Formats: sequence, C-alpha cells, structure tokens
Amino acid sequence: MTNIILNRREQFVALAFAVAGYMAVWLPWKLALNAGILEGSAADNLIDGLQMISLPLMLILGIAGGALFPKRFWIGGLFAWSLFPVMAIFEMILGSTSHSIWPIEFMLYGVGAGVLIVAGWFTSFVVTTIKSMMSSRD
Repeated sequence: MTNIILNRREQFVALAFAVAGYMAVWLPWKLALNAGILEGSAADNLIDGLQMISLPLMLILGIAGGALFPKRFWIGGLFAWSLFPVMAIFEMILGSTSHSIWPIEFMLYGVGAGVLIVAGWFTSFVVTTIKSMMSSRD
C-alpha cells in the first residue's frame, strides 16, 4: 500500500461504496420504520434501529471491494462506513445535544470498517491465489 491515491475509476467506485454502505443501513431501517416495527430510540435513530439484514449487506460490500480491487482491498470496507462519521459530524454541528458519546460511536464505525477491510483482504487473497493458480496451469 505504498500508493494510496485513487485513480478516477477507484474514486467513482469508492463513492459508490460509500452510498451503498449508507443505503445498506438506511433502507432496512426506513422500511422497518414505515412498517411500524420500530419503537423508542430505534425509531428516532438510524444506528439504534440497525436491522440485522444490514450486517450481511455491509459484509458483501467488503467482499466486493476485495474482489474488485485485490491490490487495494481496503477500498470497499473503508468507504462503506465513510458516510456515517461524516453524517455524525454534521449532526453534532447542527445540534450540540446529539452524539453525546461520539468517541464510542466513532470507534464502532472503525470496528465496522475494520471487519469489512479484513473481509476484503481475505477475498483479495483468494482472488489472487486463484489467478496465480490459473496462470501457472498454462
């Protein structure tokens, strides 16, 4: 990882991963909210109302990042979680009472990104191994 500057294609895909990561959490929450399943703080807050389907969806993004960019496997995992701290910072600026335990919140975002980066690494390892096996057969 000596060169971390992304080219145009990687920037576009990173932006797509950021939007897809946010949608993987927001859309199931919004659907549960509209169905009347959520109550209390889960109805008020996206993270409190996190749905179980969001976790495999995010994992798929980490795996896809490793498959698309084996040499830069971290793109999918890092960018899938990237909008959450950005949104939290905007919410903290707008309302000083929100995100009162933001250090813990940001650590959890980092853990989530870390899990997806590991999934991306594992996928890139598998993809690279398969490619090298296929090329050695020739």
